[in-house]
Amino acid sequence: MLTRYSPILSKAPPLLPSETLSRVVRTARMNGTVTLAIAGTFALISASDHDFSGTGIGIAIAAAGAMELHGITVIHNRDERGVSWLIWSQFILMALVLGYAYFRITHPPLEDLKASFNALYSPEKLAELKSAEDQLGLTNDQALKLLNSFSWGLIAFVTLLYQGGMMLYYSRRRAAISEAVTTEE
Repeated sequence: MLTRYSPILSKAPPLLPSETLSRVVRTARMNGTVTLAIAGTFALISASDHDFSGTGIGIAIAAAGAMELHGITVIHNRDERGVSWLIWSQFILMALVLGYAYFRITHPPLEDLKASFNALYSPEKLAELKSAEDQLGLTNDQALKLLNSFSWGLIAFVTLLYQGGMMLYYSRRRAAISEAVTTEE
């Protein structure tokens, strides 16, 4: 029989500020490093393909990852303003991805998409895709624009959820981080 004081029903005590700080730093380090590495890689790939918009956005997103890593350094220097760096890095990253998604939806690279499809699929598979387009009453360009819009729309939606969640995660832990950096010696 469960009682009011049963361990199953009891709520876990809140984390100590030092543990909260440790978790936030670990999360931010992983997130910032992955962002920096992936965006940097895509910037290099875009640069090698002479895609200036892709290169620019890759560098800008890598800079947002570097901002997050800088926020950790500021926190390690016992300055609670590092949390603002973490939050702003997520906001800037979100704005960059949403802006680039909008650009790619409104300016679809149709020739690049056609070339990619021709390289990826066999002539038989391309014929099947053409048949599906005909059944839907779409031209090849319309189908590619629809696929492009769906893909970038999905990326924008996931970005809103993830970066918005990270901003909320960091901002809700600001007080605990402030307490941890002011009490540590």
